Amino acid sequence: MRLAVLGAGMVGRAMVYDLCRQDDVDEVLVADRDAGKAREVAERYGAGKARGRALDVTDREAVGGFIEGSRAALGAVSYRFNQALAEIAIAAGVHWIDLGGNNDVVEAQFALSDRARAAGVAVVPDCGIAPGAVGILAARLLELAPAADSIRLRVGGLPLRPVPPFNYQVVFSVEGLINEYKEPAVCLRGGA
Repeated sequence: MRLAVLGAGMVGRAMVYDLCRQDDVDEVLVADRDAGKAREVAERYGAGKARGRALDVTDREAVGGFIEGSRAALGAVSYRFNQALAEIAIAAGVHWIDLGGNNDVVEAQFALSDRARAAGVAVVPDCGIAPGAVGILAARLLELAPAADSIRLRVGGLPLRPVPPFNYQVVFSVEGLINEYKEPAVCLRGGA
């Protein structure tokens, strides 16, 4: 199976590392606006299965050509590109997964569900740390403790030894971090 990863930053390289160690993955295409970075990530983390190249994610035609023939494309780029990239993936007949980071963009992606269903693909937005990884952890905790009444998970870039002035460790894009602070929080309470 061939997969495509858009973005060769900290999270993109982790995706490449993990994907290339799966037995059913034959090839991982790595794209970044910086060709050198994409090639370096492919060579260093790709276990001989990855190859990298430059790609401008705002070039719809180029992105469509890059992901075409892949089973799925994974986005590790700024949230501001995710709606357009989901649309491109649908048109190419490729499953799309991204890290999210903005409620309005995720809502716009949810509105694509009829188009995705008609194309036979899944669009899975907002799979970063929370939501995303915390949901997987919560499900595992419930498997281990099925009688639990509640689970509380807290996430963030709060380092063990904070360094001023922000006392925060940047673990994803600064743009996404700023958005997290200025965007209203969405909470689920009592099923609503």
